[in-house]
Amino acid sequence: MTQQECASAYQELVEILRELNLGWLVERVETTLQRGKALFKETNGEFYPYFEPYGQREQLFLLIDAVEKALIETVAMEEEIAKSLSQENLEPKAVWADDRGKSIHDYSPEVISVRKQNADVLKSLLEELRRDALAHLAFS
Repeated sequence: MTQQECASAYQELVEILRELNLGWLVERVETTLQRGKALFKETNGEFYPYFEPYGQREQLFLLIDAVEKALIETVAMEEEIAKSLSQENLEPKAVWADDRGKSIHDYSPEVISVRKQNADVLKSLLEELRRDALAHLAFS
């Protein structure tokens, strides 16, 4: 992918995430992008930090990484929780309560299996997108 194609892919992924009520994830990535990447310059033996904007490809990679961490790695954690609950012969549910109310999270094998399948498909698609973005670099 060219830089322009990476920018288009980034925008498409942002739109998809917002449609799926994952705008909070986009906002976190965009906060990072606004700061820029921290680099250091050496002058007279002293190192000084400065910030440089991310390139289009880097922006896409940051968003892909964020999606993987927020969605795919979460499923891996859920699998571990389900395994622990099962080993302890506990009901595969967790109740979370705070000032906004109570929620129940289901860790049953059936539910976790579907989440795992969906996460595997998503991971495969994100890996393909990352490969496509890198392919242009290999041939340029």
